Amino acid sequence: MQDLTDNIYVLLILGMTGAGLLVVLFILLQVRGRNNLLRREKQLQEMEIQHQKELLEAVLLSQEAERSRIGMDLHDEVGTVLSSLRMTLEDLTEPSALPLQSQAKSLIDRIMTSVRDISHDLSPFRGSAYGLMDALEDLSDRINRSKELVFSLDYAGDDTLDKLHRLSGTEALSLYRVLTELTQNTIKHAHAQNITLSFSVDRGRLLVRYRDDGRGLPAAGSTGLPVAPAEGSGGGKPGMGMRNIESRLNLIGAEYAPEGTAGRGFRIQIKLPIQPTPNR
Repeated sequence: MQDLTDNIYVLLILGMTGAGLLVVLFILLQVRGRNNLLRREKQLQEMEIQHQKELLEAVLLSQEAERSRIGMDLHDEVGTVLSSLRMTLEDLTEPSALPLQSQAKSLIDRIMTSVRDISHDLSPFRGSAYGLMDALEDLSDRINRSKELVFSLDYAGDDTLDKLHRLSGTEALSLYRVLTELTQNTIKHAHAQNITLSFSVDRGRLLVRYRDDGRGLPAAGSTGLPVAPAEGSGGGKPGMGMRNIESRLNLIGAEYAPEGTAGRGFRIQIKLPIQPTPNR
């Protein structure tokens, strides 16, 4: 009788142990299945993000190609026609036509300058000898020449210039488009007198600081956070300008932080990782 009781206890213990192992195995299988599902979902999300990034890059590259074509057409065709028209006016020698000739030549010169500026904006990098820094210097010169406000550029040392030279074509062009968008927003909406654009290098990243002394961001909303401006520092709801800026910065993997206070200007800091210098 004692042996039977002992056998029953052993069987109960074995049964309970087996049931426990089955429960543990079931839980492990559930956890493993859940982890595999989460892993697949993460992979799908990453693939979707990569796909969206590739689509955005394709759209932007297509836009840049069309801009470049239009810019070259403006420079080559319209510029040539205007130059020919100006030379034709030189042939007018009648005294009565001289005042009209002078006014027409002045107007043509202004149109040619505008066409050249538009052409440079549409196609800012003309060959390897004309890059980001040259395009920004040209932008600065044109804004300062307009007398609308003062545009200041600052490059902190030769190391910064070297890092700027090493930006890829996509990075340089995206950064240029962002900075020109910010500049146009300031000119149109901020009522600023000064723009300051500075470049420096910190811990392997290119730091770009843009600042104006215009109206700044609107007052904080109910959350206590500043409301994103409609077109840069102009105020209002987020508009196409800020979405274009965000898209281009996301494309090149840049971090950015816009900030400002109503009536005290607008600032944005952009941090762009830099590829290490290859060993020679």
